[in-house]
Amino acid sequence: MIILTKTKIVKTFRINCCKLTACLLILLSTLQLECNLSSERPDLIENIGDPKSKKKDKNELTSRQVIIAYSKIKKSYEGILFGLEFIDENWKLTFDSIPCTFGRNGFAEPDQKIEGDGKTPSGTFQIGSAFGYKNDLDANMNFIELSDTHYWISDTTSAIYNTLVDYYPEGLYVEKMKRNDHLYKHGIIIEYNTRNTIKGKGSAIFIHIERKKGYPTAGCIAVSDENIKNLIKWIKPEKKTLIIMGNKNEIDLKKSLSLFK
Repeated sequence: MIILTKTKIVKTFRINCCKLTACLLILLSTLQLECNLSSERPDLIENIGDPKSKKKDKNELTSRQVIIAYSKIKKSYEGILFGLEFIDENWKLTFDSIPCTFGRNGFAEPDQKIEGDGKTPSGTFQIGSAFGYKNDLDANMNFIELSDTHYWISDTTSAIYNTLVDYYPEGLYVEKMKRNDHLYKHGIIIEYNTRNTIKGKGSAIFIHIERKKGYPTAGCIAVSDENIKNLIKWIKPEKKTLIIMGNKNEIDLKKSLSLFK
């Protein structure tokens, strides 16, 4: 038989209250953490739509893999990149958020990117080939192993502006792709201004390795060495991967995903 005195009852009540308070604090902390993590990505996943929908119009996309890269503050060169895939009838986060940097002057307004402005283009673009100094990754992407004769044409007067060539183009302003540093050890071509090319609207837009942690680029997207390799291995070309990039408050995923077939 257990006999409870008034003192023991009060003590037990206080202990139980303390335990309850601790549990509530842990729960609140967990909820706050989840809110903080979700705030790192635009609250737009639910609005992308179903790529298999029978209501698609003739211009609607069939992509089932999307990279999102955005800055939180306008004109900022610091941002977040993550990836979505359409799996089991739903868009799911399958490449979790990583830090990235953009052009030193942030994002250009849509269709306002110009050569040499230090800005990253805004919009929705297809993903091209991967590239690097050595084809040493087990990936599904087409991979261009760079040689000393690979150059990217950034000369706005050239008929082959914004293309990769495998020879030295005499007399043109070009970028040597096999650099003397690590920036292009691994990279991904973003198909910006590569079809129906407009001279002067920007060239050589890639995702590549950051110069140093937190450093801006001349207009590309930069991530860590480990993250670029993981991204290359994550991309599945058969899913017609796109990248949507811009300021967080200006990204409209549903509209962006309707731009390509």
